[in-house]
Amino acid sequence: MARTLQDIDAARALYTRISSIYDTLSERSERRGRELGLSLLQARPGERILEIGFGTGTSIVALAEAVGESGHVFGIDISPGMKAVAEERIRSAKRAGQISLTLTAIPPIPFHNATFDAIFMALTLVALVILGRLYTATRGGDLLRTLSLALVCGGAVGNLIDRIMSAHGVVDFIDIGLGDSRWPTFNIADMAVSLGAFLLAWVLWGEDADVESVSLAAPATIPAESRELT
Repeated sequence: MARTLQDIDAARALYTRISSIYDTLSERSERRGRELGLSLLQARPGERILEIGFGTGTSIVALAEAVGESGHVFGIDISPGMKAVAEERIRSAKRAGQISLTLTAIPPIPFHNATFDAIFMALTLVALVILGRLYTATRGGDLLRTLSLALVCGGAVGNLIDRIMSAHGVVDFIDIGLGDSRWPTFNIADMAVSLGAFLLAWVLWGEDADVESVSLAAPATIPAESRELT
């Protein structure tokens, strides 16, 4: 079955609740991924671009500036609170005529007859940047860490493809439980993400423990001044 209305409502309520402080909470972690994505997209004047999950409008304003007066940017999000913050940012940037915001959950994408030159998803890019940084920091031969990152990335990309390409969205079909007590339905991509996240947490915890044990085992050094006084 597709993601439930309860899941969507919970996400909508969460993002609306934190919308006024979202930039403060996320700017440090998201800025690099957002800027990298905008750089790779290379939006050009006159283009029509769709941003899925426009959030507080930081990226959508930058996209509007890139496409210019001859282009247009469309945005989709589920949170009224985020939309209000984004609208204020758009008014301040004087880009209201170039941007159209829509509140809706996807799929389907609510532009049946529209065509776009590009689709931008900032949060997905941020996640991939973080995973990429973890991968590049992985030591050669560290198969467990590599496997955990591959599982998380593969599962996330699989769900993303379903969300964009399938008319049914992300389909959860594994239902387990006992009697009336049911575990939330999930799919194989969810299993990959969950297993990968667990393995990655275990690997990172082990690395931190190794560093701590090495620092505790290192012999203490006595400053030269102290040795001379003795």
